[in-house]
Amino acid sequence: MKRNVLIAIAVLFVLFICQWITLSPPFHWLFGWLIRPFIGILISIVVVFSIIVIGGLIESNGSCTIMMGSLIAIIICIVAIFPVQNSYGTSLNDYFEPENIGSRIPKIASQRFEPYDIAKETLRNEHKGGSETIIGDMDPAIVNGKFVWIAPDVPNGTASRYVNNTVGIYVETDDQQVQFTPQKFKCGEDGNWTNGLAWQLFAKKWWAEYPDPTYTTIDGKWHIIVPYVTYDIKFPLVWVPKWGGVMIVSPDCQIEDVTPEDAITDPRLKNSPFLYPAKLTTTYINAYGYRFGGLYNIIFNHQEEVDIPSLPGNNQMPYYLDTEWGPQWMIATQPKGSTSLSKIFWVDAHTGKWRIADYLGLGLVGPSSVQSIIKSKYQLFWDAYNILEPRPQVRTVDNKQVLYWMTTIAAQGSSRISFTTLVNVTNREEVVSFCTKASLNAWLANKGEPDNLSKCSE
Repeated sequence: MKRNVLIAIAVLFVLFICQWITLSPPFHWLFGWLIRPFIGILISIVVVFSIIVIGGLIESNGSCTIMMGSLIAIIICIVAIFPVQNSYGTSLNDYFEPENIGSRIPKIASQRFEPYDIAKETLRNEHKGGSETIIGDMDPAIVNGKFVWIAPDVPNGTASRYVNNTVGIYVETDDQQVQFTPQKFKCGEDGNWTNGLAWQLFAKKWWAEYPDPTYTTIDGKWHIIVPYVTYDIKFPLVWVPKWGGVMIVSPDCQIEDVTPEDAITDPRLKNSPFLYPAKLTTTYINAYGYRFGGLYNIIFNHQEEVDIPSLPGNNQMPYYLDTEWGPQWMIATQPKGSTSLSKIFWVDAHTGKWRIADYLGLGLVGPSSVQSIIKSKYQLFWDAYNILEPRPQVRTVDNKQVLYWMTTIAAQGSSRISFTTLVNVTNREEVVSFCTKASLNAWLANKGEPDNLSKCSE
């Protein structure tokens, strides 16, 4: 029996070390689900320990011990899950404290008129790189006070990415004007092994996660800006993500690690599209319900529990919006099990400051309801169209703010916007549409009228 116990301890130690390595950020694409929370390790420890101990007991007590040992293992697993899950959910809420702004909506400074899906198709159509390169991951940005999309020109094909790298940056404005700046990067987003940005970042800091690089110019050269996520380990073995800092990567792959506090005040990063990782916004919001009684509330009461709805198209929230507060990550939520509007979270994309606008109980139109409202308003062959990116838009009428969901309607696979539609969140019967950005802006300024859709096809 002593021999089996020693074997159990040794195997558990090896298992723990192996999982500790494989669950580190470089392997999150494969094993990341196990750290939210750390149930995977707990279950593995219990199962392996039970098997080895049971094996020793069988030698003397027979098969009935198998049933008893298995039952004990199952009970231990079930009991362990609840405190771990509770610790994870409540710990996440320690890392963000939203300022309650009532029902206020910030003024939109630069219109996000062109959604991700349309911009992606436009860049594919305007791509100048031939077959050697393709358009990489796109990110929103504000350049010279205008909303734009930025994308690297990356090698085409897996084998090519071992020897080639990013050769330039595309910038697409909201009116679909495309500019390409040729510039080679020694390590880029889609490079493989040492040729790739990911390899170099993990070599710089292993225990971090780099979810979404973006780009900005420093001294006239494009640099890669990489906000990253690190983890605090809370009792009992719960990995809690937080904003770890920002990596500044030069074209020759010199990497500088900047803390969040220094990044916020660094003049080189003033025009960076974002510094705060978008990934953290949805992670924290999904745990918002733990504020009101922990796991007990999640299971039984569902007080203030919110859902981030899945929306049509390839781009999901958070949406990047330019506001009077500066660039913000916007996440609109709905009550658990409902499609009305619950809360809109505004997260400063540079400082990580959280604000929350609360609409719970008002029965307002939620973002996932917009699609059905528009389809019932306009009799089109909707299988051929996409209704994209419902984002908040405010119109001032008689000195009062009126909130709308603004969406973009486009034919599937098209780079052309068919029309833009706004739905009043308090009155679902008010649905207005516009053929151009100019007519939309005129109406928002109370200087024009909605367009007739027949005009949009002219």
